[in-house]
Amino acid sequence: MNSNNKKLSEIIAVNRNIKSRSGFDIDPSSNIWTLYSKSIDFGQLEPFITNYLLEKIKKIFTFSISGNKLSDNSVIRIFNSVRDFVRCTSSQTNSILDDFSDDQILQWLDHPPAGTNYPAMLKIFIYHGRKSDPDIFPNVTDTSLKMLRNPEKTDYVVTLDPEKGPWLEGEVAIQDKAIEEAYAKGQWTDEKYLIVQLPRHYGMRPGSLSRMKISDVHIPSINPIMDDPQPQIRWPFEKNDLSIHQAHFWPIGGSVLNAMEAYLAQRLIGIPKAEWYKLPLFTPKGLPGSFGSNGLIPEPSKEIGYEGHATEPHIEKRFKAALDSLGLTTSRSGEEKKMVYNFTRERHTVATRKALKGYSAAQIGLFLGHASEASCQSYVDLATLCYQLRDPKFFRLMDKYGDLWRNPVVSREIIETKLDPVISTEAMTNNNLEDVALIGGGECQGCPIHDELHGSEPWPCLSCHKFQIYENADFQLLWDILNLRKSHLYDENGNWNNRFDPDVMAQLQRYEAMIIGAEMRRQDAVNAKLPCGGYENE
Repeated sequence: MNSNNKKLSEIIAVNRNIKSRSGFDIDPSSNIWTLYSKSIDFGQLEPFITNYLLEKIKKIFTFSISGNKLSDNSVIRIFNSVRDFVRCTSSQTNSILDDFSDDQILQWLDHPPAGTNYPAMLKIFIYHGRKSDPDIFPNVTDTSLKMLRNPEKTDYVVTLDPEKGPWLEGEVAIQDKAIEEAYAKGQWTDEKYLIVQLPRHYGMRPGSLSRMKISDVHIPSINPIMDDPQPQIRWPFEKNDLSIHQAHFWPIGGSVLNAMEAYLAQRLIGIPKAEWYKLPLFTPKGLPGSFGSNGLIPEPSKEIGYEGHATEPHIEKRFKAALDSLGLTTSRSGEEKKMVYNFTRERHTVATRKALKGYSAAQIGLFLGHASEASCQSYVDLATLCYQLRDPKFFRLMDKYGDLWRNPVVSREIIETKLDPVISTEAMTNNNLEDVALIGGGECQGCPIHDELHGSEPWPCLSCHKFQIYENADFQLLWDILNLRKSHLYDENGNWNNRFDPDVMAQLQRYEAMIIGAEMRRQDAVNAKLPCGGYENE
């Protein structure tokens, strides 16, 4: 299992000679170097290389870490790349390696290494080696180094990237409110409202939305194309060979139905009913006043069967421009930034929310129009992971955590008299309630995280400059909980489950770094016998 199972006290007590970027001090003479997400063991290289090459490799890692040039995660990935390279090369040549060469690199690349970015990581390692010693690896030329590039980009079906991943529930709520207000005030027309809300509600692709016809909308009061009295819509498939007649109709209701009724009442004025079925739902020109115009009207689609429709790029442009006009921001990445909109993340949001409600991969695939349900399994995997990580804590917005190192250590008296206690309900035990559950305290009035969770979420609090650590806090149970959560990211053989986005692991590793930093700060204060109980606002 790719998880650090050592006691937190053991990690903090490691003999320290060089310091990693995450704060761990390492003895360069040791074979095992402990970093915050796991350890690397140079003993794994010994069967494949000479002692001379081993010492050379360790010196390069020492140089890279001591200068804070690499994050702990990068150090681990580079080590994995070096380990894979020497193992593969030694077995192919049936010899112990004493140096690196062009031939070895090219032969290694003939057998694609397992793991993301491994070739590029080896190149970074060699570059760092040459910064410390320009004459190192003389048999490796720039020509072969250029071959050590990133693999073809992998597009994860689900990512937590702040600019690509599914919207968080809080972000959806912010958008809902702003959109409804703009529509109610008349700032948005029915057409603009629908072009934004249809993909947000149904997760359709822009090509599907641009190809919708009037006949794909069944509203009995306007366009009763079926005997069913329920208002319904459908949209053309993309990326499969099914015809529009095989697409399912889905219910439409609420404000989206009201807007559709109002829109069609305008759209169909003066058009004979016999022609309705073949008309595009959205045209390049749009209804008067819908989008504004500088005199330029985009060319209509010339696709056979969809002549006269708005094109896919034009629909995407309208969608993004409408949402951008709201000026909404999010602090999801730790700082306030503009929200980034595209059809793909709306589609992923719809699918993820359905998975969280218990829909199967087959049901989600049917709704999204996938040719295979396998494409939607990752949504179900992510939902399962969310349950394992306790959903409200998993989708928590992160504050900046640079202020962590200034958090004062205080006594119970200060917490009880001047601060709001921060308690981890997960870490509570009946036998050790006082020391384990109380993590610290802060001036939490008006804090959305504290108010929403009633003070039961310790991790973001560790990054808040208003939070103060309890001098007797025991972070070990929190550490154990995080390692248990990390275990869900791996399969039964201890290998990374590539259905999960690495951003999931990065979120947990940020939590780990905060716990480690908090415990270091607490130990430093206690060991130095600082006057705990001081209160910075007195």
